[in-house]
Amino acid sequence: MDLLHKFFHWLWANAEPNKLLLEGTVSALGFLLALLINGWLERKKEEETYDSMLLALHFEATANQAILDTSYRKYFRKGLIIKEFSCSTATQMLGNPLFMKYASDDAIKLVNDYVPHGCSAPLHFLRSG
Repeated sequence: MDLLHKFFHWLWANAEPNKLLLEGTVSALGFLLALLINGWLERKKEEETYDSMLLALHFEATANQAILDTSYRKYFRKGLIIKEFSCSTATQMLGNPLFMKYASDDAIKLVNDYVPHGCSAPLHFLRSG
C-alpha cells in the first residue's frame, strides 16, 4: 500500500509539469499548422494574381494584334498612324517581382523581346500551369 501511495503522490506531483509540456506541444503544433496554412493560402493568392497578370498581358497583346491587322498594316505605308501599340502592361510585368517569381525563363524572355519591338510583334506566351 505504501508503494501505491508513493506512486500516486509522484503522479500528482509530476502531473502539472507533464500537463504544461503537453499543452506547450499542442500549442506549438497548432502554431506550425497555422503557419503552413497561411503559407499555402499566400501562395495560392500569388498564383491567382500571376494568372490575372497573364490574362492582362494576353488582352494587351490581342488588342495590339488587332491594331496591327486593322490599321497599322493598312495605313502605315500611306503615312498614317491611327492607333499606337500599348506596351504598358508588358513593361509593368517585367518590373513586377511577383511576375518575375512565377514566370518561366521562356515567358520572361518572350515578354522581354516583345517590348523593344514596340509591342507590335505577335505575343504567344506560355500559360501558367
